[in-house]
Amino acid sequence: MERQLDDIRVLVAEAKIRNNFNDDELAAYIGLSKASLAERKSDPKRFTLNQLYVILELCGKERIFRYGPVYQRGADFCSLWY
Repeated sequence: MERQLDDIRVLVAEAKIRNNFNDDELAAYIGLSKASLAERKSDPKRFTLNQLYVILELCGKERIFRYGPVYQRGADFCSLWY
């Protein structure tokens, strides 16, 4: 689980870099206040799916589902960013 949370943190940083956004601009783009973005960056589980999709779009990536264990053994489906 911690690896997945780290992946989200990396996506947030990548979205800022690729779009030359600061925290204020990124927060406004995804519909959050700067304080809410800071909370979600420290605890990525708080991002909604819609907010994650916007971040993925900013990174030029999409979310796909594949069958098979990627992050943990025995998982039926895994979510990956590409």
